[in-house]
Amino acid sequence: MVGSLSAQLVWDWLHEPACVRHPDQEVLTALFEHLGEIGVNKRSIPLPDRESVDGGWILFIYQHADRVSLESWQPPAE
Repeated sequence: MVGSLSAQLVWDWLHEPACVRHPDQEVLTALFEHLGEIGVNKRSIPLPDRESVDGGWILFIYQHADRVSLESWQPPAE
């Protein structure tokens, strides 16, 4: 299994650009790969989250994407 399933992805659709946060880099790396597979090409690589006091990782999405589909994504099991 990739990363911690106990921690939820935190989506921020009001941020410009939209972003998602998670404490585990591997989870956001798996999401990064999934985004590419579904045609969301305008996205950042997972970056250290410098705005969070708890640390973690952040990924930015620079194009329109199906919000419901993305919010229902789960990290793959190995």
